[in-house]
Amino acid sequence: MRILLTGGSGFIGTHILSILEDHQVLLLGREEAGLQCSNVTYHKCDLSNTKTWGNQIRDFCPNAGIHLAWGGLPDYSFPRCLENFNFSISLINVLASAGCKTIFSTGMCWEANNLYDVGFL
Repeated sequence: MRILLTGGSGFIGTHILSILEDHQVLLLGREEAGLQCSNVTYHKCDLSNTKTWGNQIRDFCPNAGIHLAWGGLPDYSFPRCLENFNFSISLINVLASAGCKTIFSTGMCWEANNLYDVGFL
């Protein structure tokens, strides 16, 4: 299976990479995270700029996408969350246009931060 992964250098992403050894993986990100995996193709890019990664996804034709990237942490401000949300929507649109049928994505943390602010957590 061909799998696109964002956020592969993060806490969850590094663990996900270790279980994808039987799959072809296209990893998009700012850092390679010391990749030693023969099944992983790394593409350094800025996720906020579709022009730096759109064609790579279309050429790769992933069967599944795992979106874990979230830039700017620990800045949970509304402008930062909106920026991350917008590039996430762009990524999902590109994946869909490339024929990707399965997309997994993590939450954005902003909602949990607001729960702290209002006293729920």
